[in-house]
Amino acid sequence: MRFNKQEFIAKIHLIISVSIVVPVSFYYGFQFGTIAELFIGFYGFWILNSHNCKNYIDNYKKS
Repeated sequence: MRFNKQEFIAKIHLIISVSIVVPVSFYYGFQFGTIAELFIGFYGFWILNSHNCKNYIDNYKKS
């Protein structure tokens, strides 16, 4: 499977983000508040990605 440049950058960004978030979560411990905030953060990114908000924002800027 081949990726174009934009997809490749997105995959690298995801790998870098996960490699930072997971060790930090272990360092600070698994307190309820920390897990809830991480869950909300990842859920927010998932929603933005699944609804393709980039195109929505680009179309909004054009009008």
